[in-house]
Amino acid sequence: MAETLCEGNSISATVRLCKVHHDTVERIILVTGQHARNLHDHKAVGLKTTALQADGYGFYGNKSQQLWEATVIDPYSKFLVSLRLGVRDEPLIRCLLQDARDRLVNPQNLAFLTDGGHGYATLFPEIFGVPYRAKRQGGKGRPPKVKYRIPRMLAHVQLMKVRVVWHW
Repeated sequence: MAETLCEGNSISATVRLCKVHHDTVERIILVTGQHARNLHDHKAVGLKTTALQADGYGFYGNKSQQLWEATVIDPYSKFLVSLRLGVRDEPLIRCLLQDARDRLVNPQNLAFLTDGGHGYATLFPEIFGVPYRAKRQGGKGRPPKVKYRIPRMLAHVQLMKVRVVWHW
């Protein structure tokens, strides 16, 4: 059953091909999915890469709420570094980027490629940068907020996609 699902067949097609109940196929999906997540969490640590690429794909989970599949991959090997599902907002992007950073050996020697997504540009310095606190001006008052420096070997590149429509 898992093989037919991996080949891209739908749940209904797998039910017909394997002659099993619909609930059985869904149970197999849940068990193999959890096993795959545990295997990835165990093996995908200490990654040595100099580039990461983040992207999000929209889909509908149940037609009432739009969900996103946010991914971070190594663009050279196409290895999936991190994957998160949810509503496209700051907590989803923050969780995705923190998970990707935690899997790297050296997160300060990196080229980070993204599309024009809103959350990447604002969260990138906070998650991958080096925190520092500026000196206080004078002896009174509260200390300045923590800021984040981008090391020289760290870069964030946004690739903006533009569609051109040709009229013949």
